[in-house]
Amino acid sequence: MKKVWIVLLSLCMAVGMCACGKNDAVDDLPAQYTRLYGFETYNEFMSVRQVDYMGKYALCDDATYVKKGKSSVKLEISGSGYGDDKPGLMIDPKQIADGREDFSGAERIVFDVYNAQEEEKNCYFSATFATSGSPQPTRELTYVLRPQAWTRCVYDLDYEKLSLVYDFSQCTALYLRFDGVALGSPRPIFYLDEFLLKETDGVRKSFDVTLDENEFCGFEKDYQAYVNYVTSWGAGGAAIAPTMSINTDAQFVREGNRSLKLHIPSGTSQGANGVFVKFADKLIEKIDWQSMDETYTLAFDVYNDSDGPLFLSGTLTGTKGADKDDLWYEVVADTAPRTWTTCKLSLQALAEKFPPKKEGDPTAIERLQSFQINYMDFIGEDKDVYIDNIRFEKEEE
Repeated sequence: MKKVWIVLLSLCMAVGMCACGKNDAVDDLPAQYTRLYGFETYNEFMSVRQVDYMGKYALCDDATYVKKGKSSVKLEISGSGYGDDKPGLMIDPKQIADGREDFSGAERIVFDVYNAQEEEKNCYFSATFATSGSPQPTRELTYVLRPQAWTRCVYDLDYEKLSLVYDFSQCTALYLRFDGVALGSPRPIFYLDEFLLKETDGVRKSFDVTLDENEFCGFEKDYQAYVNYVTSWGAGGAAIAPTMSINTDAQFVREGNRSLKLHIPSGTSQGANGVFVKFADKLIEKIDWQSMDETYTLAFDVYNDSDGPLFLSGTLTGTKGADKDDLWYEVVADTAPRTWTTCKLSLQALAEKFPPKKEGDPTAIERLQSFQINYMDFIGEDKDVYIDNIRFEKEEE
C-alpha cells in the first residue's frame, strides 16, 4: 500500500506544561481562541473517530479528570497501531461545523491531556492539509505527559513557512496519537479536554519566492529551508524518511554557503521501498518551463557522506499526454562514497523519449510540471547525503 506523508524543516513548536486549578466556566475563553471541542456532550463525537485500533473512548464526569466544564473524554488505549501508524483519534474539522475546515487564520492548536499512569507517557499530534496533490500531514510533534497530571499541549502553525506547501483553507484532519500497546499489556488511560484553536484576523503572508537566473533551488535563500516535503511508497517507506536540515559546513557545500542535508535511516530490505523528496508548488510555479528548449539540462550536485553507494535519482514529471501516458523521466546519480557527483537531466533526452503523438500535441517540455529527488531503501548504516545547487544549464551548441 502506498504510504503518503510529509516532512518539513523546523516548522512547528511543541510546548508541554503541567496545569491545574478549578474547572472554569466552559464558555470562558482567551481572546482569539475558538473551542473546537469541550467534550460536554456525545454530539461532539460526530466528527471524531478512532484510528489504527486505538481502543475505546467515552465521556467522563469525574471532576478529577475534567479540565474545564462538566466532562472530558476518557481514552483507553488497547491497540498496537497499524503498520507505521500509532493508535489514536482523528478529527474531521469540516464535520464540526460548516466551513470549519478553513484554517486560513489558524495560528495555534491547544489541547489538554491527563496522563493517569504513574510514569511519563507520550502523545503525538499532527494536522493534514490539502496540497496541489493529495492531502499531506504536517510534521508530527511529540509531547511528554507528566504522570497523574494535566499537560497542556501547544501546536504552533507557522503560516509563513507552512503555506509554501499547504493550503490552509482546507484542513482535512487533526490527529492525536499514543504509543501502541502490546497484546496482554496493561491498557493506559488518558483524558482529553479543551481542544482550542487560536486564530487571527490579520493579513497573512507566505515567504516571497524569488529565483536567480537559471536557478531551481540553491538552498541559499531563507525560504528554501521550507520548500521540501516527502512522500514515500512501499510498506516500509515511512521508516526510511529522511531528517532534513540546512547544512552550513563548507565541506558539504558545492556552491555558496548552504546545502540540503538528508539523514537517511537504513531499512530492512534492499530496494523494496522508496522516498520522493519533493518541492513546494509555490517554488515550482516560479519555474518558467516554457522558456526552456532542448539545449537545457537540469542539474544538481550530491555528496554521499558514507562508505557505500546509494540508489538516488532525479525525476522530471509532467501532465499526461494525449493518450494518457505519464511523463516520468528519471536519471540515476552515481553517488560514489565521500565525493561530489553531478546528476544531469537532459531536456533533449526528455523530448526524444516523449515526442508528441501528432501535430498539435504539446511537447514534452510543454508538459513539464515538477522535479523530485528519489531514493530507495538499503541495509546497513544510516547515510548522510547532501544536495546542492539545483540549476538549469544551457548546453553549448
